[in-house]
Amino acid sequence: GMTAKKIIEGRRILRHYENDMEAMECHVGLSSTQESDLLSQVEVISREYRDVPVMEDGKIKRFLGCTFHFSERLPYASGDSDERLCPMWLTDGMHLGIWKDFETVISQRNDLTGHPWQAYSTITAGATRMQAGKVVKISCLDPVGGPIAN
Repeated sequence: GMTAKKIIEGRRILRHYENDMEAMECHVGLSSTQESDLLSQVEVISREYRDVPVMEDGKIKRFLGCTFHFSERLPYASGDSDERLCPMWLTDGMHLGIWKDFETVISQRNDLTGHPWQAYSTITAGATRMQAGKVVKISCLDPVGGPIAN
C-alpha cells in the first residue's frame, strides 16, 4: 500500500530530475485504500513527528510538502492486477487543455407527465504530462474489487 517511504522516494525522483521543489507545488493522487494506508501509519498521523498537522477535518491534506487529491478512478497496472498506479506530479509538469468550455442548459421536459426540469452540462478537455521528469507513478497494492471490511 501507500507508505511515507514511497512518497519520500517519489520526491527523491522528482528532485533527481533537478526540479525546484520549493518553487513548484507537489501533488499526489490517492484512492480511498491509499488514504487508509497512510492513516494507519504513525509517521503520518502523529504530531510528534512534525509541527504542522497533516489532517484537516479528518482528511489528509498535506504531507511531506505534497497536496493530496482523492479519486477512485486511478488506473490499475493491468485489468486484473491489484497494483494501482498513483500519480505524483509537479504543478508545471501537467497541462489541462480545454477545447470547449463548460456549457450548461436547463430546460423543462414537456414530453413527460408533470413537466420535470432537466439539466445538461458538457465540457471537452484533456490533461497531459508536459515533461517526463515532473510526473512519477507510485505503485500501491489495492484490491480490484475494493477493500473488504470484516
